[in-house]
Amino acid sequence: MNAEGVVHPWKVPVPVPVSPSAVRTSGAPGPAPRRLFREPSATASAVLLVTGFVLLSLNTRVAFGQLGPLAPVAGFGTGAVTLLGLLPPLCMGAFAPVVPLVRRRLGEERGLFAASVLLLAGAVVRMLGMPGLLVGTALVGVATAVVNVLIPVFVRSRFAPRRAGVMMGVYALSMGAGSAIVAALMVPVWRAGGHAWEPAIGVAVIPAALAALGIAPQLRYGKGM
Repeated sequence: MNAEGVVHPWKVPVPVPVSPSAVRTSGAPGPAPRRLFREPSATASAVLLVTGFVLLSLNTRVAFGQLGPLAPVAGFGTGAVTLLGLLPPLCMGAFAPVVPLVRRRLGEERGLFAASVLLLAGAVVRMLGMPGLLVGTALVGVATAVVNVLIPVFVRSRFAPRRAGVMMGVYALSMGAGSAIVAALMVPVWRAGGHAWEPAIGVAVIPAALAALGIAPQLRYGKGM
């Protein structure tokens, strides 16, 4: 249950808020308020929660799996490969201590959504030549630091205790699967793109966009919502 009294899916169905207009000062019952949008059922909310969680998990390590198969065929220099390999862990280590501040400011849902948008931005920037590849990789590293810290908290707060271990297993499995699938596509896309590495790097935009769209419905449960 969050600070506003809303119980998350897979625990107890979310209560439907009552509009103040439904309460008359005279105490006489009035007509039921019209709703522009129906509240999702507990089942639909659970499906949205799990789908968004899996999509975000699939995308978390995608960018890091692209360099290995692509660097030999794309002709990246040794210095570029070394720097691209160092940037993610450096950024994750540097920004991980700041994530608790992000959580206090935004909450888990809004923090993960912001991280997914940053992952998408990094995936787009990485297509803009070698400088963009370096800057975008740094952005992805920062976003990944946020996801790494917030995901365990998100799982504990949004899933029943008996499902927490399963969902963390889903998270780990999805990370590996997403990275492996995109890595397998690198050389074929490089060939199809006329031996240009930018289209191959751009493959990461697709799972990044799906992750942002998938986690967006959880904003209604976020801090201040």
